[in-house]
Amino acid sequence: MSLEQTRLIYILYFIGAFIWPVLLAGVILAYVEKEKAVDLILQSHLKKQIKIFWIHLLIAIGGAIVMISLLPIVVTLILSSFYCLVLVAYVWIASFKGLSRLDAGAPID
Repeated sequence: MSLEQTRLIYILYFIGAFIWPVLLAGVILAYVEKEKAVDLILQSHLKKQIKIFWIHLLIAIGGAIVMISLLPIVVTLILSSFYCLVLVAYVWIASFKGLSRLDAGAPID
């Protein structure tokens, strides 16, 4: 496991915020690389990347449940836009913070 591969996963997450299969590829790579990592700093970043994915997925499922349960179309459109914004913002902010810490050679808190 190298610094470049961990950085690649963050980059996949930036893209994956808009294209979900890319995010899925990133988390699969994070799980595979987590087993190989011996450096504690890299392990902390990989754990954070996996956590980012699962939080993203839970928010997406929650948003889908809310949208399915609401019948008025206008409310559904507003909420779906809000959920999309929340998902993209969460993945981008978490990935940016993680990448900044990785470049500084620091673990994730």
